[in-house]
Amino acid sequence: MTEKLYAPEFEAPMVRKKQVGGKRANPVGTVLATALTAGIYPLFAPKEFFKETVGQQTTERFLSEEPDVQRAVMTGRLEWVSLPLKSGTVEIRGLGPAITRAVMPNDKGMAELDISAEIFTQILNSKPELELSIACIGCRADIADPNLPLNRKVIFNASEAWQLLVDVRKSQDLVWAADLNLIGEPVSKSARIGRNRVAAWKDITTETQRRAEKQLKRLSEMPLELQHAKAAISLSKPMPEVMLTRDEFESTAAFNERVRSTRADEEEKTRRYNKQVDQLNRQIREFLDGVPRTLPRSQILNIMTESLSDLLGDPEVKSVVYDADLQRFIVSVSGVSQSDRAPVTFTMVSQSVNPSDARALKQQLFKARPFLRFAVSEKSISPASASLLVENRVLEMRFVDSVDLPALETVKLESGQANTLQTLRKVESNTISAQSLDLKEDPESRRLRKRLESLRSDMRQKQETSSEKERLNEEIKRLEARLKKFDDGDFTDDLQDHIAKLPAAAGKTNTYAIVIGISDYAELPKVTFADRSANSFAELVRRQYGVTPDHMVTLINEEATGVRLMARLRSMSARLTKNDRLIFYYAGHGAPSADGKNTLLVPQDASVNGLDDAPFRLQEIYKTLAKSEAAQIVVVLDTCFSGRTDNNELIYRDVAPIMVVPTEGILPPSNRRLTVLAAGGPADFANALRARGHRMFSYHLLRVMLKEGGIFSANFAAVSEAVARDASVLGFAYKQEPIWMGSMSSFSP
Repeated sequence: MTEKLYAPEFEAPMVRKKQVGGKRANPVGTVLATALTAGIYPLFAPKEFFKETVGQQTTERFLSEEPDVQRAVMTGRLEWVSLPLKSGTVEIRGLGPAITRAVMPNDKGMAELDISAEIFTQILNSKPELELSIACIGCRADIADPNLPLNRKVIFNASEAWQLLVDVRKSQDLVWAADLNLIGEPVSKSARIGRNRVAAWKDITTETQRRAEKQLKRLSEMPLELQHAKAAISLSKPMPEVMLTRDEFESTAAFNERVRSTRADEEEKTRRYNKQVDQLNRQIREFLDGVPRTLPRSQILNIMTESLSDLLGDPEVKSVVYDADLQRFIVSVSGVSQSDRAPVTFTMVSQSVNPSDARALKQQLFKARPFLRFAVSEKSISPASASLLVENRVLEMRFVDSVDLPALETVKLESGQANTLQTLRKVESNTISAQSLDLKEDPESRRLRKRLESLRSDMRQKQETSSEKERLNEEIKRLEARLKKFDDGDFTDDLQDHIAKLPAAAGKTNTYAIVIGISDYAELPKVTFADRSANSFAELVRRQYGVTPDHMVTLINEEATGVRLMARLRSMSARLTKNDRLIFYYAGHGAPSADGKNTLLVPQDASVNGLDDAPFRLQEIYKTLAKSEAAQIVVVLDTCFSGRTDNNELIYRDVAPIMVVPTEGILPPSNRRLTVLAAGGPADFANALRARGHRMFSYHLLRVMLKEGGIFSANFAAVSEAVARDASVLGFAYKQEPIWMGSMSSFSP
């Protein structure tokens, strides 16, 4: 590329610089040599004497030639000169909106600009002939010349190859073609090579059916923004009951005012929550109304084309035979990864080709690109027409075989296939209670607990003999077993056998697990079945995810002390690398701090009056997990965040403030690696499923994991619905609906 400029109307002498090499003169040396040899040296070696005295030039190299501007003289004339362009900007018109591109010439002054994709788009719009205007912006001097055109006009006519591509792209039939990289595409794609196994048409239609159903399900999945919106709204749900306790320093008037103010605040929260629920439910219904029930024909054909190419690869010419009598070629075409006798192979014949042309054409046909079209009806798929692209020449072909292929079944979205998002329920009203809930306990259970506490006190305070200690320990164990029957009741665990029969997955070196289950606390009320659910969860992930023993930490009951819990959590987090995954499971007490600003996971040895220990704040645990380099972290929390027991009692003593769980204390930090599955929102109750001997959330989560083979956002809706259904049987105060927070990434084995 060059640009024309006006030469200045003056001339300047050129100054040439060069480098001269050779032997330098040394007259002083020759004089001394002559004197020392008494005048014999010039006579004895005259040539050397001359070179040393005068010197000799041996090389000369040109360096540069520049004008001497100071000695320039006016010439009185102007003329055009051409100079090479180092860079430029080209504007092209005639392809819709003007295209402006920067170009960089190579060392030969040539620059390339690929606008084939834009041209092909215009040809697709029924414009086989295009008039283009090409101009170089900023390539001119500032002196206009009417003899120098600003634009260059170019007429572009589509070749046979491009016209074939246009016909293929516009076709309403199924097309199987080796059409990659025939035009300038944004990214050059690799040739499709298939799966290197022999495939029949039944395999292709089956694969198409599978992909079409998958596509329909994907279209029916609720958008992530709606799922996140539902989780956020669920977290803001008002508590069904707020309990206020008057302390000895609060007057009746002050307490009544606090009750009135609290009731007004809760009513406002309920109003805002119900408004958000209405808006979300409207968006959910609008989405569900717009979910397609079937795929359109064009989409089915695209999916079938993909299935053809993925199973067979691009179509390829396998054999070429010339029939001299009929003057035509007989060509066999199959997939790149298939043999020439594969089930999906087509034989075609060409139009008449004279022998002289055929001799040169035969070798080219082996490299031809096949374009095959098939007519698809409701009953069958049959070959329609074919073409071979031989370099830039299109050779029309005719199918020899008359084959009826199996029809593709109609793909519909059946009832139950869609992964829908359930609408939220409004809150009618909540209760402001000014006194503690008085629960009645079974007299026999109360007597056993009193006796058990007495025995434990004796063990701590008295110095007994070894035999006496053994007797007390035995009696304590018997009492604990009887109390466990009182607490747990009769149940049928239908998960244990299924988990035990699950085939163990091969040990994986990149999956880790921390499982914590605390039923029996040192000073706090028990959490029924937390230990059983934790043991079942640990066994399931061991078998399903292939977690090896050295990659799993299990802390059950008295093992889950505060020191041990934090030590195991920090040490495992430090071990994880960028290729690792971690599952963190916790079943036990959860509680707000006394000031209501933080949410806590309570260790087994926690003191009832000292729960707010900073390392056990949920946000701190999130931070510890996020500091690891793990690629994916899943946190499962089967706990009640409001500090209530299974009997709906508060685990705090002498509580005066409203027990409000902070929403921000539950939400995980924004981190694409972190997923949190919680048993319920901040106002929900975490129930035990006594009929099955498990925590309610853990039981339904384990069931779905057994059935589906992992944790997915798609199957979590089934968990949430099952828990909400079982909790509703217990009463409004025990409402529970699990929530998915953070990243929506699946966690599959």
